[in-house]
Amino acid sequence: MEKRRYHILIASIIFGLLAWVSVNMSYDYIVVKTISVVLENSGQRTALKYPVPKQITAQVRGNGWMLAGIYLSSQLKYSVNMSQLTRENQIITVREIIENIKLPASIQVIDLKPDTFVLGLAAYKEKRVPITPQIVLNYREGYGQVGPIRITPESVIVGGTKSEIDRLTAWRTEFRKYDDCYTVIDENIPLYTSPTYSVEPLNHSARLQVSVQQLTEKVYSGITVMAVDVPQNREAVFSPPQIDITVRGGVDLLSKLTAADFEATVEYQSLMDDSGGTVVPELHVPADVMLIRYNPERLQFFIRKRP
Repeated sequence: MEKRRYHILIASIIFGLLAWVSVNMSYDYIVVKTISVVLENSGQRTALKYPVPKQITAQVRGNGWMLAGIYLSSQLKYSVNMSQLTRENQIITVREIIENIKLPASIQVIDLKPDTFVLGLAAYKEKRVPITPQIVLNYREGYGQVGPIRITPESVIVGGTKSEIDRLTAWRTEFRKYDDCYTVIDENIPLYTSPTYSVEPLNHSARLQVSVQQLTEKVYSGITVMAVDVPQNREAVFSPPQIDITVRGGVDLLSKLTAADFEATVEYQSLMDDSGGTVVPELHVPADVMLIRYNPERLQFFIRKRP
C-alpha cells in the first residue's frame, strides 16, 4: 500500500511538470540565435572585396515549441555561393538573409546584426608575417621568466584580400593568461580568428614556450679585466686586476655557469682618452642573466711598454 502511494505521487509530479511545460511552451518568447555565414564553392585563390561576418546574430520571436525546434535542429546558416560572385558589388539585405536561412513561417525576425553586407570578389594575396604572442604571465613569488618567449613557428602565411594583406604587419595569438607560474610553459595555442572572411591564416596554432624558474642572486668572483685593441708594444695594467659580479637569474641556469662565462673588458682607446686614471669596465654576461652589480665599480690603471 505504501509503495502504491509513492507511485501515485511520482506520477502526479511528472504529470504536473508536463502540464506546466506544455502551457509555458505555448507562449511567445524572444530569443537570440547565432547564424553561421558559410562560403561555398570558393576557389583556392578567391578573396572577398569587403569584410563579411562569419556569424549573424538574429533576434527572433515565436512560441516555445517552434523556438525549441530551431535549437534542436541542425545549425542555421546563411550560404554564400562564391562561384556566382563577380567583382561587381552585391548588397545583401535583411529580406535576402531571412529567405536564405529558411526559418519557419511562424518565427518572426525582430532584428539582425549586421542587417546588410556587401559581396564582391577582389584580388587575392598571401603574405608571411611574424606571430605576436598575446599573453599575460603572473609568477609565483620568487619565480620569473628566464630567457625570451618562444613561438614556433615564428611566422605564419596569411591570405586574403590584397588591400587588407598589404596593411598587415603581424598576426597575433588568441589571448591567454597564466597565473601562479612556477614551471615551464610549453603548449599549443590557437592563432587569432578573424570575425570576418577578409583575411585568414593558413595555419591555426603555434607552440608557446616560456622557461620559468625560481630566481636567485649569485656572486661570481675573480673575473679578470681585459683591455681590448691594445697595440702590440703596449700593455694595460688594472688595479685590482679582477672584479666580483652579482647576477640574477634562474636557479638551474646559474648553477651551470662559472666565472669563465663572464667577461670584463675595457677599450684601449677609452684608457687613452681618460685623464683621471680610473675606468669603468664593460661587463658581458650570458643570455638570460641580469647583471645586478659589480665590485669595484671603477678600476685604477696605467699603461706601460711591453718589455
